Amino acid sequence: MKTSRKITIAISVICAVSIYLAGQFIKMSFAESAHYTEQDWPEYAHYTPDLLKHMPRITNNYRFSYFNIEGSNIQIYKLTFEGTSDTDKIDAWLTDRGYQRGGMCDSTCWTNNQPQINVSVMTSNTTPPAVVIQIIDYRYSF
Repeated sequence: MKTSRKITIAISVICAVSIYLAGQFIKMSFAESAHYTEQDWPEYAHYTPDLLKHMPRITNNYRFSYFNIEGSNIQIYKLTFEGTSDTDKIDAWLTDRGYQRGGMCDSTCWTNNQPQINVSVMTSNTTPPAVVIQIIDYRYSF
């Protein structure tokens, strides 16, 4: 095969992959919600805030969720650990990063120097038990 033909094929493949990835990025940018695991690398990289990426994994059974509240520009990020109701490691980790208990919510709230971000840690008495860490980001709301 001639060199020019190989170059043309390589450029075509690169263009096709780039168009596909751009389409996926645009699709994720306008999504109202997503449910994914850490192995779903495009969603994990796009939706997951650093706080949840670095949060200690207190069980091996966990999943992520993302919600974009239409009309309010509020974004909600969740990390759910199934099989435990112990929040001690999460509480200690948040404290080590400068978060303090406080704020207004139906569960244990954590705040830091970013008042537009609300972090809550909830336990669920479901079967199996679960711990849910929720971040509500008001930065984009009007």
